[in-house]
Amino acid sequence: MGRRSKCAYRAEEQSEPEPDSEDEAEPRTRSKRLRKASKEDVNAEKMGKGSQGKGGSSRAQAAQKAGRSACQQSDGVMGEADAADVEKYEKQVNFYITEGDTLQAPAKLSVEERDKVIREAMRLMLFKQHSKPDQPVRRQEIVDAINSTTLHRPSNLSSYVIKQAQRRFAEVMGLEMKEIELKVHLSQGKGKSKLGGGSSSSSAYVLRSLLPASIREKYVEAGNVQYDKGFAMVVFSLLATNAGKISDGDLWAYLEQIGVTKGEVHPTFGKPELQLDTMEKQKYLFHTKCVGNDGGEVLEYYAGDNAIDEMRQDASVKDWLKEVFSDKRSSVRQAAADGEEL
Repeated sequence: MGRRSKCAYRAEEQSEPEPDSEDEAEPRTRSKRLRKASKEDVNAEKMGKGSQGKGGSSRAQAAQKAGRSACQQSDGVMGEADAADVEKYEKQVNFYITEGDTLQAPAKLSVEERDKVIREAMRLMLFKQHSKPDQPVRRQEIVDAINSTTLHRPSNLSSYVIKQAQRRFAEVMGLEMKEIELKVHLSQGKGKSKLGGGSSSSSAYVLRSLLPASIREKYVEAGNVQYDKGFAMVVFSLLATNAGKISDGDLWAYLEQIGVTKGEVHPTFGKPELQLDTMEKQKYLFHTKCVGNDGGEVLEYYAGDNAIDEMRQDASVKDWLKEVFSDKRSSVRQAAADGEEL
């Protein structure tokens, strides 16, 4: 055999053996496309196209939206939701994609280093969500985790990493890393309370699902989550119908009317005191101590920062109240028309 040239060796290395069947050809073709796309993404990020060029940003958004649509069509889950809910979901995801493009990547960090600190921020949020569900994570805690991961700390590092973590949560997991403001609530005597007036506030983040409620309830949330939400809905409704606050005595008086008694274990909710305690830890509720009309100490409950932010976006409490009270009025009118005693 004659000696082969270097060109012949290179030609053999670059060529791939013919697949035995179409089934083998498809994975190889897909693998090549993925490698090519990954290489292009890395090169684009190095050149700053991901955060600077409008054309590059538009192409990235179009590709990501197409990818989400393909996933939705393949598993069929999103097809069970209303078109309006799907549109709202995609709008929220696209919002975080756009926000992720607003900050330029820190020049001192390599692509690998940036990816490492973003993963660390996401890992912290997921760990906190698992260990203390729905409890907000303070921004400073995330910043500390970011700084402990890298020695290079440009001024915009934490802001960039948080926005990229928000983007990935929305794109990949259908989760919202929502920023909320935690205010310091101070109590004041004479039956009055001071809510955040002149007090400091700090940013915090909490993970929420972006999936439509119908999909979330069917595939994601367990039964006990639904029960907890039902209990919280009742408490929020009582606050909404009592000018945004309710005393401890009035709260338990109302709860007893639906079979939830203080100090007794409920067959569905368990210990109701623990439910209220959990709501306070999750910043859905907070209480203050003030002096009542009789001079004694009175405990008053208010909606917490997490609840206020969530209800600002979700009208379910108002809709539920409207439905309940409209049904009640209809029943009263019908009873009056039938001549029944009210």
